[in-house]
Amino acid sequence: MNAQGRELSTGVIHNGDNYTAVIQRPTRRPLGRARRVLAAALTAAVAALSVGAGAAPAQARGWMGRTGYAHGGHTLGTLRPPGYSEQAVCIDTDRDLVTKRTSPERKRQPGLNYLMTRYSQTTSDRDAAALAYLVKDGLGDPGFPRAKAILASLGAATQQRVRERIEELQAEAERFAGPYVMGEPVLATTARPDGTAVGSVSNLGVNAASGAWVADLDLTLRLTGPAVFSENGSRTLTLRSGSEPVEAPFTATGAGEVSLTASTDRVLAGTELNVHPSPPGTSGQRMVTTGPRVSVSAGRVTRVVLAVTARVSSQVSAHLVGTGTTVSDTVRVTTAKHLAGSRVRVSTTAYGPVESRPAESEAVPVGIKEVGTQGADVTLDADGNAEVTFELSRPLNAPGWYVFVEAIADDEEAGLRGARGTFGRESETVFVNQPATIETRASTRLARVGSTISDTAIVAGIVPGLGVTVTLTGELRGPASPVDGGCAAVDWSQAPVATTIVAQPIPADGEYPGLGEFTVAKAGCYSYGEQLTATLEGKPWWQTDHPAGKTPQTTVVTAPPVPPASAPVPTVSPVPTVPRVSPSAPVPGLTVNSGLADLVPRNPVLGALGAISGLGLAGALARRRRKSGSP
Repeated sequence: MNAQGRELSTGVIHNGDNYTAVIQRPTRRPLGRARRVLAAALTAAVAALSVGAGAAPAQARGWMGRTGYAHGGHTLGTLRPPGYSEQAVCIDTDRDLVTKRTSPERKRQPGLNYLMTRYSQTTSDRDAAALAYLVKDGLGDPGFPRAKAILASLGAATQQRVRERIEELQAEAERFAGPYVMGEPVLATTARPDGTAVGSVSNLGVNAASGAWVADLDLTLRLTGPAVFSENGSRTLTLRSGSEPVEAPFTATGAGEVSLTASTDRVLAGTELNVHPSPPGTSGQRMVTTGPRVSVSAGRVTRVVLAVTARVSSQVSAHLVGTGTTVSDTVRVTTAKHLAGSRVRVSTTAYGPVESRPAESEAVPVGIKEVGTQGADVTLDADGNAEVTFELSRPLNAPGWYVFVEAIADDEEAGLRGARGTFGRESETVFVNQPATIETRASTRLARVGSTISDTAIVAGIVPGLGVTVTLTGELRGPASPVDGGCAAVDWSQAPVATTIVAQPIPADGEYPGLGEFTVAKAGCYSYGEQLTATLEGKPWWQTDHPAGKTPQTTVVTAPPVPPASAPVPTVSPVPTVPRVSPSAPVPGLTVNSGLADLVPRNPVLGALGAISGLGLAGALARRRRKSGSP
């Protein structure tokens, strides 16, 4: 209908998700039965939904199970279109709503699939709106601007809550999206005086791709061998995962080996979403549903239940040293009292150098070079413990990070299960530091007296986070007299200090401009020199000197040019007064051109011309006097 209530020949009505009903005059082309039924159903649905369309945003419950907020005939949230048994999100908001479910195509979206798995079936309007917003944005919904418009149309308080929820869901997806792996279980045992053993399985849980532990998952643990879980007396235990690794104690029922497996059962979000295309031959929307769930499991872990598992740790002599320093590693072994007096093999291996601080890991990363291994047989004391210090046989000359990894060998006869330390543990890490480098660049290589010059320091090799404080100082030397027309051969140690550079901290690599600004008042050679000084815990650590004299940090200052002397202005003698001459009586001794001859060059030709000009002037004066009657 138009504004006057007249029926249009063809028109469209859009419902909350752009479900389009085509209205035509029944007299022009009859609709087929299926189309008539669909049009009638759509018209009725649209009529029910169109009330209040364009008014203030409202919750969009009811029709097709929609959850979220509606405005202007569209919905920001989830819905359940025909053929779908779960809530879905549309990602073609500008197209018709689908009328049936289609086979999905898989799209790798770990973060969005995690959110769909966790929140797609929510009954919270705010959660559904935030989820739909992120899915539409992440999958490139052509109608995404409409989603933003719906969000912007919400009341201030509601809009703020939805926006906050969007940010929360984004952060949650980054933290808990797949792929997932199960932490490697650690199975440890401790011998009892009667020879039996108790033990525990630790490091149980599931890690997301970020490394975060995923909580609220059912972990299935299974023991094989002479042991049962202490909690239920069974070889099988279901444990709830947490935001930190969990542990399960067990008790040995006899001698022998115990194996453990751990797994989850199709409870985790996979990395792929289900994207359902439009039914063939239609212009419907694509619908998004949760992808298939996945399971993860840990590898089988086996331990001897009647043996004691040793614990091992170590401490390096220093965490920060200079190049050419020899360091040592002290290894501590902990076992059980009944093993007192036993001999055990202890070793430590140094790896490095690597450019960045290594992350802690169970295994040594591929490609890390081995510096060397040292070992010794040690006797356990009365408590079953021991300590031994190994000193590297050669100094660490190359800069970078070095890691020590300690180990204790198995001793089956003594009932000792060996152990190995992790790679990258802070107590076993050493950084070999070399002095930072510095280069400088004067603001100009050529300047005039009265100009202002300064220096830029280019620093490299600062390693933050080591507790080392680096400070830059310096000075400008000059003026010095040029040698052989230049500054390269100047003895700068004898040059005066024009100004000093105020000490300033250097926290990181980079360029530090504007050092030692100075207005030069005299011509000559000037050159900057800097010094980096490092301290550790208030004590000198290293120093880098960058003396004056290098070409890039040197400026030649010249005096301003002297203007050329002005040419003297010639003095012109006054022209002598010509005496009045009577026409009949010439003045005795008067030469007509005598005055003019003094004003022109002494040249015969020019003199003759002057004489002629003088005669002409005298004749003209005589004629003027006769005419006026003057004497």
